[in-house]
Amino acid sequence: MLDNDKTTNFNIADELKKLPRKPGVYLMKDKSGKIIYVGKAVNLSNRVRSYFMGGEKPARISRMVSQVRSFEYIAANDEREAFIIECNLIKSHMPHYNILLKDDKTYPYIRVSTADEYPALGITRKYADDGARYFGPYPERVSAKKAMGLLQTIFPVRTCRKKSMGKDTRPCLNYYIKRCPGPCAGLCTKEEYMVSVTGLLGFLDGRAPEIIDELKKKMDDASRDLRYEQAAVYRDSINTLRKASDIYMIKPGMKRSDVAACAAGDGLAVVYILNIENSAVTGHLQFEFDSSAETDEGLILRDFMRQYYSGRNMIPDEIIACNEIENIDWLAEWISANKGQKVSIKVPARGEKKKLADMAGENARHVLSAYSERKNTDRSNLVDLASLLELEVLPERIEAFDISSLSGRDTVGSMVVFEGGKAEKSRYRRFSVKQEAQGDDLKAMAEVVGRRIARINDGRFGAPPDLIMIDGGRNQVNAARAVLAGAGYDIPICGMVKDDRHATRALIYEGREYPLMKQAALFRFVASMQNEAHRFAIEFNRKKRKKRYFDSELDNIPGIGEKRKESLMKHFGSLREIRAAGISQLESAKGISGALAAEIYAYFHGRNGQ
Repeated sequence: MLDNDKTTNFNIADELKKLPRKPGVYLMKDKSGKIIYVGKAVNLSNRVRSYFMGGEKPARISRMVSQVRSFEYIAANDEREAFIIECNLIKSHMPHYNILLKDDKTYPYIRVSTADEYPALGITRKYADDGARYFGPYPERVSAKKAMGLLQTIFPVRTCRKKSMGKDTRPCLNYYIKRCPGPCAGLCTKEEYMVSVTGLLGFLDGRAPEIIDELKKKMDDASRDLRYEQAAVYRDSINTLRKASDIYMIKPGMKRSDVAACAAGDGLAVVYILNIENSAVTGHLQFEFDSSAETDEGLILRDFMRQYYSGRNMIPDEIIACNEIENIDWLAEWISANKGQKVSIKVPARGEKKKLADMAGENARHVLSAYSERKNTDRSNLVDLASLLELEVLPERIEAFDISSLSGRDTVGSMVVFEGGKAEKSRYRRFSVKQEAQGDDLKAMAEVVGRRIARINDGRFGAPPDLIMIDGGRNQVNAARAVLAGAGYDIPICGMVKDDRHATRALIYEGREYPLMKQAALFRFVASMQNEAHRFAIEFNRKKRKKRYFDSELDNIPGIGEKRKESLMKHFGSLREIRAAGISQLESAKGISGALAAEIYAYFHGRNGQ
């Protein structure tokens, strides 16, 4: 054991003898004392002991047990009580081996800031208790953005972040394309504005059928009165609303519900959810994850629900499950406690809800098939790469590095991560290169790799890499290898070489070049890593250049410090918008007085500059 082992005095064999033969919850801990698994048992003694006995176990359980250095337990009065305790402990600690959804992916919501005097429309991935109304989640950001754009054509509502209205001398572009009534420039009354907000909220609350019926009546009336242009406007509005809602009608009177189904096989699992609002399917979500430790679809769905509904946000009134779930009443009781009101969970045997459950199940199986095919391709790429380079260990985690600069300035580094052959964007990292390495790619690469290796045991960076990929040839690889050797690490390092047209051509490993053109799948995989590392570095470099330009411009204006620069950028979004703003618009930014607004305007338009 390592010196920092917090469980040196814990003897597993002795502690197993002390376990009671009654229901309870057990907590497995690693060498640092961190909880890595929480489980429930009818008989604590038998259940915990089974982990440390011989016999074949699933790979995931074997990996977990190999890391266990100690355990704790909480005895319960009965199995139901143990279930509730287990749920709450998983929710609090999120242990690694309980968590199925490893990619911490969050889906976007449409947000209406109803706490503001003039509510604004926006998209966010963070659900907060801030007085705003949230709708969703949507499967992808593009879906939320498309829905928001369509809704603005019917219910024009602002999307800006301005705090005060009526002070601007002119409105933004959204006013001219009829997506905002221009409250910032006093071009509408509050009552007129709130008519759009009320209609928008009504639509997002699921009252689309009522709104569409009302528009149909108006269209028919306009047509009957020979007002054909107005009738055409209503017709277009109806079509737009139908696109925005994407409605699939269900039996009227159905509660706000989620229909959930799980499909599992070959160590993979998918949970597919249909969202029901006011008797209509308003969206769907799908979650993909590894499930090598469990094959029972009902158990997987139960464990998924304990994570997905662990907070109060977006819990429906009813959950319809496609799979049979063990202890379904206890699960419903626990979710109800999280929501603060009763939530029912049903596995329907017939009727409309059974059709919905079957629909979700069929979709889950389709998604699982596609996911399995994609995972097999990812796995095949890793096997091909390991075979080509004759690696001793399959590179489950690959980190790729690149350097970007322009004319020797604003040099930055990027680290992108591929786990199991798939990009893990939450693990990406960016590095601002120090002054002494500016303009020198080899020194910059050595610095960036060195800074990563210095954080090799930092959980925020994830597990150590099985393979390091460098965007460059022998010199860049040698610079990185020297850093690794100096730190005492022996991690394989491979260079990704480009041709004269800057396209991926070959790999450099252990001084030897490996052409890729004859292996199409592997070529695409390596190129995707190289391109991703390059893209991430370029984006950071551009951001640095933009900030430097922005800072240098505003630094020339007396009275502008860091806080006011930040306030201006937050209010206007770009230096270009600040240049174009009038004095009254500049004054509307937080911390900018009338005199300072005049000074800023004069700098860009008067005596000091253009």
